[in-house]
Amino acid sequence: MFIGRKRELDNLNQRYGCGKFECAIIYGWRGVGKTTLINEFIKDKEAISYTVIEGNEKENLEGLSKSIYSLSQGFSDASSNFSGFQEALETVFKIAQNRNKDTSKMFLILCGSSLSFMENQVLGYESPLFGRRTCQYKIMLFDFFEIKNYYNKFNDNDLAIIYGITGGIPLYMSLMNDNMSVEDNIKANFLVPNSYLFEEPTNVIKQECRDPSQYNSIIKAIATGPSRMSEISSKAGLDTSLATSYLNKLMSLGIVKKEMPFGIDSSQDNLCTGRFHVPFLVSFYPG
Repeated sequence: MFIGRKRELDNLNQRYGCGKFECAIIYGWRGVGKTTLINEFIKDKEAISYTVIEGNEKENLEGLSKSIYSLSQGFSDASSNFSGFQEALETVFKIAQNRNKDTSKMFLILCGSSLSFMENQVLGYESPLFGRRTCQYKIMLFDFFEIKNYYNKFNDNDLAIIYGITGGIPLYMSLMNDNMSVEDNIKANFLVPNSYLFEEPTNVIKQECRDPSQYNSIIKAIATGPSRMSEISSKAGLDTSLATSYLNKLMSLGIVKKEMPFGIDSSQDNLCTGRFHVPFLVSFYPG
């Protein structure tokens, strides 16, 4: 079932309707619905889609080449190896012109789940794709109203809890059965050792962070009550400067959020004056 993502889908269709070559970057949390969005968009269109891996340039170039060749059968200018991303993109452009005669109507979509890798290595200034993409979409979590369209049997109170524990991530939402009570869903998905979500918080941290244990200590500290920087660093047993670095990273990933107390002037907005909280799933560490 495809729900939400109307703004992204409308924008993608608008770009496709312009009849020119597009290189779109689509990224976001794993399970947030990137592949579902892409499949919905390209179901009646000619496009090339490649999922970027957290590897080096050579590995991704090889993977992209295979995706391009899968659509380029019979295209005389296609070679077995691209020398770089520039040549790969030029080949896609030529394929588009060959398929669509006087236009270059073709979509190349690069997709990725590691936020830090996509933002730093794919979208960053040092990336070989920098300046070559034509659009980018960071796929965000569903909001509460989109979640309401997903289930039929949960009441509003149930939906509020489901929203809190899934954070609006479609993959996590799909694991919640509205034929069961919220309590039974929590037990089945969070407390059973072989369930998908049992170790998901740890897996997310491992994917995005080099030193998971330190980040986990910050998250667990916040989940148990402390909300100020000094309290969190003390609870986690970390120097304040080190805790600050970890908090900045967690906030950039959307795992931790900062809120400012009412009445604080914007010029005083810093890590010391803010209060931190873990908005959803990662606070459900077993034990």
